[in-house]
Amino acid sequence: MPISPQFRIKEMRELGDQIKIAPEHIRKKQMVSCELLAGEIESDILYPLDYVIFRLTGYRVDSENQPVLLGDPLKSDLVSLVAIISRALSLSSENMLAAEQVAELFKVSMRTVSRLRKEGLVFHWVIDKNGKRRIGCNKQTALQFLSSHKERLQSATCFSQLSLKEQKTIMHAAQSYKGKELSLNALARELAKKNHRGLETIRLLIKNDEKVQKVCKQTPPFDQNDTRLVQRALQSGVRWRTIQNRFRRTIPALRKALLRLKSQDLHEDSIPFVAMPSFSRQDAEEVILGVRKVADTSAPRLFVDVDEMHASSFSESDELSLVSAMHLLSFRATNAIKMLPYSPRACEIDRIETDLRWIFVLRQQLVLSALPVGLAVFVQHVERPLFELPLQQSLEITRRTLATIWDVVSNIDPNRGQKVSRLAATQIDRMLSREASIARPKRAAAKRQSMSMLFPSSALVSWSRLLPKKEPEVIPSKNREMYEMRFGWKGKPKTISEIASLLDCSEVLVTRVLRRW
Repeated sequence: MPISPQFRIKEMRELGDQIKIAPEHIRKKQMVSCELLAGEIESDILYPLDYVIFRLTGYRVDSENQPVLLGDPLKSDLVSLVAIISRALSLSSENMLAAEQVAELFKVSMRTVSRLRKEGLVFHWVIDKNGKRRIGCNKQTALQFLSSHKERLQSATCFSQLSLKEQKTIMHAAQSYKGKELSLNALARELAKKNHRGLETIRLLIKNDEKVQKVCKQTPPFDQNDTRLVQRALQSGVRWRTIQNRFRRTIPALRKALLRLKSQDLHEDSIPFVAMPSFSRQDAEEVILGVRKVADTSAPRLFVDVDEMHASSFSESDELSLVSAMHLLSFRATNAIKMLPYSPRACEIDRIETDLRWIFVLRQQLVLSALPVGLAVFVQHVERPLFELPLQQSLEITRRTLATIWDVVSNIDPNRGQKVSRLAATQIDRMLSREASIARPKRAAAKRQSMSMLFPSSALVSWSRLLPKKEPEVIPSKNREMYEMRFGWKGKPKTISEIASLLDCSEVLVTRVLRRW
């Protein structure tokens, strides 16, 4: 049996991380409190988080808007918490039943015992006399659970394993479907209906039989390259039904594969940030992200008119607000990515991707504010203004300046009193001073027009795939407002649910409209 099921409630996982670092005597006391509370929780009742914290730690949380936890997942998480705490303790195995003994006492299978853990059956990690660790349930706890869950256990004991005769009958029936080109799951579903057995039971029975494998329709493996193809097809406007017929997968299976691919991409992204003491405050997000300068961001810039750039640095308070929000969002996104499950939900991925778009817009504002200063330092070393340099050299200088300032902004630490323009100028000056020589033209180049270049987002961030590729003016008018909300032309970038709420429409409609953009 596993150490414990996964936590289903974020707040309970965070509470577990705090308990694990407490002294041993405190952990033992809180483990007992956790076990007692698990026996009192009722599945259909809501429990405030502060009540749970008080019962486990004795500490009262004085704050408004406390989350309310449903009893069913809370009970499961309390059992998980007991197992995790006991793992780090040295508990004796005396009077502790092994999982097999609990299954024999309840007259159920081992798989049913695993399910019962989610319903409040508490197990601890204990050490046998031979020094080996195993998972065990207190005998008294098992007997109490047996008496309080008689109906549940009675229904579980009604299930029996398939006899050899039943297995042969099912396998013979499976072979009779030859030529109907049913998938493994479809075949198992048909047999489960006729034999009044569970779908999973039948599927596991016929899965590894070579004769039945020849009966089932062989579906080619679906790898990451196929998922990329599905992603590009959707962005090109191909319908789900067409993709489903092409890859012979159900639409829900394709959606899950896309979400797993997005999760993998997010895990590979590099999101630098500087941790600030204010992040530990409970109201940090409300205070830092609620600043008007942060919430009402400037629109993202897809192009940069270098010759028309003028120094327009932010005030000290505005710069501090933007830098703090940028680091907090990076901190939040990094932690959210670490906690993503194997098969994440669409709303979890959407929230992280929206934060990354927001980070980019904030960082771009800070970079562009320091760009004229950075270019001025470059011009001093080259000894020519940009408009007198050849076009290619001007573009290269601008790209290098943007890349340097971007790195400066990504790692700037306001706790040390660092300012974007000042630090960027110092960094560029130091970089150019170390270079052996810089190409200095002996005479001015031919007069040229104002220089405009594409902002090099793909070279600056690993999540450039999430950024806009077109100006809103080229988007059809009926879709433009959603596009502007999504990417930050109307305040901060917004999630699918936020756009649907603001426009009073369904999330499915918003998703369908934005899929191509």
